Amino acid sequence: MGTAEIPFWESKDAGELYLPRPPLMALREYVPGNLIYANGHRFVSRCYQLLPAEERESAVLEVTISRSALREVDAGTAPSLTSRVLQSLPMDDVDLVHTSQISDEEDHRFQMGVAVLGYERNRHSGGNVYSWGVQEVHLIKAMHLRMANVGCTTEIQRRINFGYLICSVCGDSVSPLASEIQKTNFKTGHRERCGGGTKDAAQEFALHADVVADAFKFQGFSDQIEAYSVLESIRLAAANRIEMVPEDMQILVMGQMGSDEVTGCLIDPMPGGSGLLEQLVDRFQEIRDEAIKIVQTCPSACQTSCTDCLQTYRNAFYHPQLDRHRALQFLESSGPQMKLARAIPAMHYGGTVPT
Repeated sequence: MGTAEIPFWESKDAGELYLPRPPLMALREYVPGNLIYANGHRFVSRCYQLLPAEERESAVLEVTISRSALREVDAGTAPSLTSRVLQSLPMDDVDLVHTSQISDEEDHRFQMGVAVLGYERNRHSGGNVYSWGVQEVHLIKAMHLRMANVGCTTEIQRRINFGYLICSVCGDSVSPLASEIQKTNFKTGHRERCGGGTKDAAQEFALHADVVADAFKFQGFSDQIEAYSVLESIRLAAANRIEMVPEDMQILVMGQMGSDEVTGCLIDPMPGGSGLLEQLVDRFQEIRDEAIKIVQTCPSACQTSCTDCLQTYRNAFYHPQLDRHRALQFLESSGPQMKLARAIPAMHYGGTVPT
């Protein structure tokens, strides 16, 4: 839940405004530095309603951005040459601070690019296996995932900072796009107020949420480029053919620390599922043909990808991983049909649930 307060001098509708979000959507939107647009006003996430340290479900995560790999590790684990180790706080309710009214002169709404990774938690409610060419595709109901927002895209790409600067005592935060002077003053102030003058209460943290969502799981992509390109083309094609917008499905690519092979998922973030993934299966041949059209007939005839085919503002984190030619090759070689192969029994933390 995001709680905003509209000042009385800004609007006749002054007062508190409650903005609920599903966990996966909150993980992308309710982060320091991002702007929230609601009721004609702009807000920014500022103070998280953290539980006491002994009650919150914190985690230590190892992140390898080059492989889109994320895993939970023990405290004190040293990072490798290609990974970073971050402490992570659970996503909680947040207080939103009013910044301004929405201006009619604002052509584009600001949405900060973020890096969201995840991993499976070995629990789901079963589903079906489909064969697509030589691929196996799993439609899984109520898959349990741990998703983590590991930082602002621009900061990660510049190799400056992972995570978000948050005080683990009071929950206050500062934008990752703030100046270094502002960040230093934030750390110093919270060391004095919240850390007793000696403890660094304000540090860079990832934010995580445990999500239960329906997922369309593609196994055995050869690398990230193939995974992101194919999934993005299918998502855009589905938006053209069924009643949805691209953001109604989320893309998750799960890499491995020691391998280039990845698993890709199209996730329905709505609690309980919205039925979009079932429509994707029912109309797969039509959507696959539309995906081929998108990647085959780019108006700009780009070398890999551009804003006329696969690139959007919201997928800026993996623009370097998008290649329409790789997507076209995969889509054509896998064939137009997706056939039901078998059922998947439910799993409860490593074991099946009796039916």
